[in-house]
Amino acid sequence: MVDKKIDDKSKKPVVKKLDCKPGADGKLPKDCKTAEVKSIAIDVGVLERSTKVAVDGPYGVCTPDITDGRKVLFVVGGVGIAPARAMLEVLPPSAEPVVLYRAHSAAELVHHDELVALAARRNGRVLTLVGPSASLAVRDPFSAHTLRQAVPDVAERVAVLCGPDRLLSAARTGLRHAGVDSSDMHFEHSWW
Repeated sequence: MVDKKIDDKSKKPVVKKLDCKPGADGKLPKDCKTAEVKSIAIDVGVLERSTKVAVDGPYGVCTPDITDGRKVLFVVGGVGIAPARAMLEVLPPSAEPVVLYRAHSAAELVHHDELVALAARRNGRVLTLVGPSASLAVRDPFSAHTLRQAVPDVAERVAVLCGPDRLLSAARTGLRHAGVDSSDMHFEHSWW
């Protein structure tokens, strides 16, 4: 990310580059801090119209650092597959990721085969839940009982939830009742 603003004293442009891309180890650089990213976002407001700015990303709040080397459960739907897919690329095989992929129709299972391949390379798997809620075989697909059947070690995993608010709410409630501590639940929200 590049931040360009005008220095108050010299009236010359100041360019700042901040690289917040995770490295090969999946960790963010030490100089990439949330406060610094926020300050850059605020500074963009002082740019003159038509100033060129390069932005690289997006990089969300859920990075491999949140797993602390533990196994991972993703609950995803809609555009929520994007952050999960990005994390799947850099997780170690010890993460044994399980991806619970929710969609209303098979046509909405975007990048399904790619997710399956990425998860398999990390000793994981993808489980799909397809169809309108009223047509599902189980009344509550995110009940504690259903989650424990699908992922027996769910309570020991770090959960990353990415998708529409209704999906996140249902998954959060079920995960909490299945024994996942709230500090082990991490969320990526769409901003539109």
